[in-house]
Amino acid sequence: METQKVIIIGGGIGGLCLAQALKRIGVPFVLFEQDATLGARDRGHRLRIDATGQDALARCVPVDLLYLVHRTASLAEPGPWFVDSRLRPVQWPISGGWTTRGNAVADICVHGPTMREILASGLEEHIRFDHALIEYEESAEGVTARFANGHGERGTLLVGADGIGSAVRRQLLPGVVPEDTGLACIYGRTAATIANCRAIGPEICAGSSAVVADGFLAIIDLMFFRDPMPGLAAQIVPACLITDVPEYFHWALTGTRARLGVETLPGTPRELDGIVRQLVRDWDPALQAVFLRGDPAEWAVHPVCSLWPDRAWQSQRVTLLGDAIHAMSPANGSGMVTALCDAADLSGCLARAGRGEGRAAMLEAYAVSMRERAIDAVRAVSADGSRLAAAA
Repeated sequence: METQKVIIIGGGIGGLCLAQALKRIGVPFVLFEQDATLGARDRGHRLRIDATGQDALARCVPVDLLYLVHRTASLAEPGPWFVDSRLRPVQWPISGGWTTRGNAVADICVHGPTMREILASGLEEHIRFDHALIEYEESAEGVTARFANGHGERGTLLVGADGIGSAVRRQLLPGVVPEDTGLACIYGRTAATIANCRAIGPEICAGSSAVVADGFLAIIDLMFFRDPMPGLAAQIVPACLITDVPEYFHWALTGTRARLGVETLPGTPRELDGIVRQLVRDWDPALQAVFLRGDPAEWAVHPVCSLWPDRAWQSQRVTLLGDAIHAMSPANGSGMVTALCDAADLSGCLARAGRGEGRAAMLEAYAVSMRERAIDAVRAVSADGSRLAAAA
């Protein structure tokens, strides 16, 4: 039987989760990340993981790391409170499994960089930083990845987990490119200091809020943590080094670029601050405080792209997971949950292949199930985006 060696391209949540799963089942692997360090780029703040995503995570990571993920999750109630810009309750038909406050929900909200630090724990000898993929080459004997720094790595399978700009996808599926939805997201966070919480008020401080505004949607999440994170890690997984994170409000404004006023993406924090102030100028003062008490230097704006995973590929040496093959708006967390499911399913297929079942058949089974799952998720999130566009 051919000895497996998996080459993972990309050190995001999906790639790291797959790496943990492969380590758990004893499949040799190496993960290549283009950045020089794990924290070289801002990989997002709040990440929502529903029951499906948590189940997938549990299939991939060891129990101590899974416990640490839960212990470092926000204690604030995740179910959103739907209101208008004057804090009056409203109805908003949004998909993705969201529930209202007060229900018994299984969702957890985690800090994205902390999640990556936890998932990287124990993988130090398997991760190669500062490796940007240039191309790969397939042969009957395996697949070779070539990197910008001149390094080459040979394995039996290459997995593209390198995000929406995937270099692996560009070579494997050259005609498949992300679709511009016309939507954009402005992201930010505001420190949850005592003074800020008093200005923002108890209702918003209770957890997650969704503000249905005039032609766009604002999501606000209080990220309130149990204990200092380094101390928690030292108790649960002493070898895991994670950065302490003060409590904060994560927020995102999602709508058409025209409605948000970002048809030309702002180039400076001052320009972005002016745009946000204009958008919330007539809102309830408690809501305004969420946005106006933050630091515009920490804010960002990104176009929302959609990538439908409806095209098959023939390679038996290369496959894809996460945003590299299915991308969607991050508004309700479906993208990351789908990536976690990808990692769990792919590792399961490779485990069965390692027990003697045909690798080609297992990879095809993974690709089919991944496309079905991801198409459903992209369709649901796209429907939410259409509602926003229609409301603009």
